[in-house]
Parts: sequence; structure tokens; C-alpha cells
Amino acid sequence: VTISYPLKNCLDKPDHLKLRDSATRFHYYLAAVMGVQPTLMNMLDKGVVIDRYIDSTIVMHKELGVSMGHVVLCSLPILRPSLTIVLTADRSIRAERRQSRPEETRYDAWIEQTLDLTDRAQLRYAALGHPVVDTSALTIPQVYDQALRILDEVRTRV
Repeated sequence: VTISYPLKNCLDKPDHLKLRDSATRFHYYLAAVMGVQPTLMNMLDKGVVIDRYIDSTIVMHKELGVSMGHVVLCSLPILRPSLTIVLTADRSIRAERRQSRPEETRYDAWIEQTLDLTDRAQLRYAALGHPVVDTSALTIPQVYDQALRILDEVRTRV
């Protein structure tokens, strides 16, 4: 969502808000999910694939200890995914991939370098019952093929 990047850049500056204020981050990401709804509604007939939507916002911030009792998640005015596929990878592979990225925010780097946090988040995702693809030994085309296979399986059940 292009509109959210200026705010994200502002939040990443250490002189503005606490860099590791997870509750502020949760509300920012929740607002971003809600903010893209009109765009998503206009794209539904084309099919939509979203990376890091509502489940990742909830899972990661719960692992960061954010209290969400004040947010009635099932009442949020958002489209729910018809399918969520969780992509995972081993710690060493995540570290390799992180090192190869051209840039990332300091906060995102801190989260991803907190290995047990990411491991716990992966367990929480698994508990949600979504299909999981371990991408550790897969190429991007192989991950794509796995996702298509899962999508086809879901379509045949409907």
C-alpha cells in the first residue's frame, strides 16, 4: 500500500515514537489493513494475493506481547482471506535471506533477528490450521508450484 510508506518511514525514525513500541506498530499495521479495503474490493474480480495481511499482523504482535483485548478482531470491517498459506523456513535460511535483502527497517530487522520470537510465531501460525509450506529447500518457482497445488486442492473440495 503506497499510501502507508511515508507513515512507516516516519515510524522508523528513532527520534519519533519509541522504535520498539509494539502497540503503536500493531495499530499502524491494523490501520493499514483497514485502509486497503477499498482497493481490495475493486480488485476482487481479478483475484488478489497479499503478503502480510491480517493474520501476520495479529500473530507477530501477539508474540511481541501486544494486548489486543480492546480490538474485536472478528468485527473489523475487512475482507477475510478465502485461503491463507503460511510460508516458513529454518532459522539459518531466514538469516541467509535476511542478509541478502537490499534494505529493511531497523524494527523489522530487530524482529527477524529475535529468533525465538519468529519460531514462536511460526508455531502460532501452525496452530491456526492454515496450510504450511516449508520454503527452506525450495526455489521461488517451487514455492509457487506448492501454493498452486494447495489452491487447486481447496478448489476441488468446494
